[in-house]
Amino acid sequence: MAYGTNCPKHEKQTIGVFIAIAVAMTLTYGHILSWGPHAGSALVLQAGSTFGMLGAEGYKELAQACIDNNKWDCAEQSYVSLFKKTNDVEVVGDLAELQTKLRKFPQAAATYETYFKLGGKNSDAAYFNGQVLEQIGQTDRAAEMYRTSIELKPENLSINATSALVRLLMKQGKNSEARAIVKAFHEGAENAKGYLNAEASELEKILGPSVRRQVRAKTVVRM
Repeated sequence: MAYGTNCPKHEKQTIGVFIAIAVAMTLTYGHILSWGPHAGSALVLQAGSTFGMLGAEGYKELAQACIDNNKWDCAEQSYVSLFKKTNDVEVVGDLAELQTKLRKFPQAAATYETYFKLGGKNSDAAYFNGQVLEQIGQTDRAAEMYRTSIELKPENLSINATSALVRLLMKQGKNSEARAIVKAFHEGAENAKGYLNAEASELEKILGPSVRRQVRAKTVVRM
């Protein structure tokens, strides 16, 4: 005789409760594994986002929770929602930086373009944008962004952006322009002479010694 046909009603209910508990525990365990230390807040944040009840700080927290747990689509969408909530252009820059780290270069280039069209003025964003544009083959635009990065921090020694610009110009065969930038960089500040010396030496091999060095050499010979 089949067990199920004569199983008392209360026993069936008990079995159903145990099954429900087991399913709930499994789902809870999976959620904890998926979200780690953010497991407790993630449910509330996701629910708030779904129903449009999340504020700016909530979207920031959700974006960070997604990043910490490698949930990249979730992180990107959180930044989009955060920008809609705040209209803070720097959020667009944060999204572009995330896309760059994920090597989503075409998407990052488009996001950076939006960032600067909206009035973004972050020097590092311009530098990273230059790197992204190089990756997708837009070298002239990349050089423009490296120059922008330098211009946005005139009071600072823009080593990374200047080095990237010089390297790119050399790759393009614009060696005279590259040397002029290195010369201006070294003359701009005393501590600048500790950088870009390898590039200066390479350019001297390609173009020969600078006019100043040639004149100095002739003066020494005459003496």
